[in-house]
Amino acid sequence: MTVVCVKWVDPLLHFSDIARRCLLLGLVVAVIVYGSLYPFALHLYGTGWDGLIHLLGTWRDPPDSRGDLIANILLYMPLGFAAAAVSPGKWRGALGAVAIGAGLSFSIEWVQFYDQSRVSCLSDFGLNVIGSLAGALVSQARIVRLPFRSLPQGEGAAFARVLLFAWLAWRLYPYVPTIDLHKYWDSLKPVVLHPAIDAYGVFRFAVLWLGVSRLLRVGLRPKMPSWLLAAAMAGYFCAKVLIVNQYLGLSEIAGAIAALLLSALPDTHLKLRGLAVFFVVVVICSRLFPWIPSSTIRSFQWVPFYSLLHGSLGVDVQSFCEKTFLYGTLLLLLVEAGVPLNLACLGECLVLLATSALETLIADRSAEITDAVLVLCLALAYGALGRPARQRAVRRTAATGQVQGL
Repeated sequence: MTVVCVKWVDPLLHFSDIARRCLLLGLVVAVIVYGSLYPFALHLYGTGWDGLIHLLGTWRDPPDSRGDLIANILLYMPLGFAAAAVSPGKWRGALGAVAIGAGLSFSIEWVQFYDQSRVSCLSDFGLNVIGSLAGALVSQARIVRLPFRSLPQGEGAAFARVLLFAWLAWRLYPYVPTIDLHKYWDSLKPVVLHPAIDAYGVFRFAVLWLGVSRLLRVGLRPKMPSWLLAAAMAGYFCAKVLIVNQYLGLSEIAGAIAALLLSALPDTHLKLRGLAVFFVVVVICSRLFPWIPSSTIRSFQWVPFYSLLHGSLGVDVQSFCEKTFLYGTLLLLLVEAGVPLNLACLGECLVLLATSALETLIADRSAEITDAVLVLCLALAYGALGRPARQRAVRRTAATGQVQGL
C-alpha cells in the first residue's frame, strides 16, 4: 500500500500551485478528522439539538491539562497554514483560514458529543481557532527583519520553515518560562556540577544541529548563515534554562559546537549526502536503541497513529514533533542531494517499516505503520508546498527551448 501511494508523490510537482495547495489543505483536514474522531464509535444520543446544547453549555470548562491546551493549538496550526496559502491576499487568506478552522472545529466538537470515546468541549473550539489564526499568520508572513530579506518562496523553503517550527516544538516543550532562580541553577547543574559526555550523544546532537543549520539556509537564506546559526543556538540554550522541565546537557552543548564548526564548510553534494547518511543513522538508532529484548514477539499495529491516539497528550505532542522534524529533514536532505522525491519517500518508508518490524522484538516499543504513513504525508506536503529546484530548472529549460523554437 505504501509503495503504491508513493507513486502519487512526483505527479504533484506537475500540478498548478493552487491545485497542490488545495491538496495539502485536504490532507490536513483528513488527518484532523481522523485524529479527532477515531475510533469512530458514534452513537445517536437524542437529536442534533441536544449535542449543540451540550457543547454550548461547556463554555466555562477549562482544558483538561497543559498538554491538552498545547495539543489543541498545535493540531490546527497546519490547517491555518494550508488554508491561508490557498486564498489570495494577505488578510483575506488569514480570515479564510480562521473561518475554515472555526467551522471544522465546531463541527467536530459537535459530533464528538455522539462519540463514546470523546469529550465535547467549547474550550477546545477556542484553542483550535487560536491555532488556525497562528498558522495563518505564519503562512502569510512575508518579511523577516533579522536577515533583512524577504522570506524565500518555493523550492522547499516553506517546508523547511515548518520543520524548524517542529524542531522548536519538540525540543522546548512545554514552552512555559519561569522566573524561579532555583530552576535556573537546576538547569545548569548537569553541566557545572555533574558534567557527563558520551560519544553517541555528541554525534546525535551534532547531526541534529547540522540539520537545523540546513533548514535555516533553505528556509531563510540568510546573508550570514553561520552567525544566524550561532544566534539560534544562543537563544535555544537560554530558552532551555528559562523553561520549566528543561535542562542543559554537556553532550548537547558539545554537539552544537561541533555542528557550528562543521556548518562553516562549503555546501557541496558530498556534504549533503554525508549529512543525509548521518540522519539515517540517527533515525535508526533512535528507533532501535537501547535494544532491550522482549520476552515475546509483539504484534504489529496496522492502524495509523494508534499510539499517538491512546497515549498522554504531552508525550504525544513531543513524539509527533520529533518524528516530523527527523523524517521531514531527512526527506529534504535526500531531495537536495539529487534523489527524486518519490524515491526518497519510498526509501525512507522502507527503512521505517524495517525498523518497525524489528521493534516487535524490543520491549516497551510500539511497532506500527504510523511512521511510514507520516513520511508519506510529509512527502505529499513537500510536493504541495514547493517543487525541488532541480525540477523547476528542468521546466524553465524546456520552456526556454520552446520559445526559441518559435
